[in-house]
Amino acid sequence: MVARTTAREAMTQGTINRLNEHGVELAPGVDPQCRRLLHYYQNVIVFIGRGENTTRYPDISAINGGPPFCRNCQHALMPLVEPVATDEEKARGIIPLIC
Repeated sequence: MVARTTAREAMTQGTINRLNEHGVELAPGVDPQCRRLLHYYQNVIVFIGRGENTTRYPDISAINGGPPFCRNCQHALMPLVEPVATDEEKARGIIPLIC
């Protein structure tokens, strides 16, 4: 379990680094199969950029630094390009992701 958790932490940091290299600063945490009490982390958009946070979204530190949130956690960060999602889609939880 320690090895899986450590691997998930490394994957999360690698994802953040790669997204930052491509100029992506926003990312929701997604896990379509989450059956635990962590649904409040589902599709929460956070700022993962390296610079100053000028967005309306909280820093990733607001959700405990990102995945993993629990043992055997499958949550992952996915890129979000904000102009693609309309305000109505965000309010309804429909977030178009660009991978």
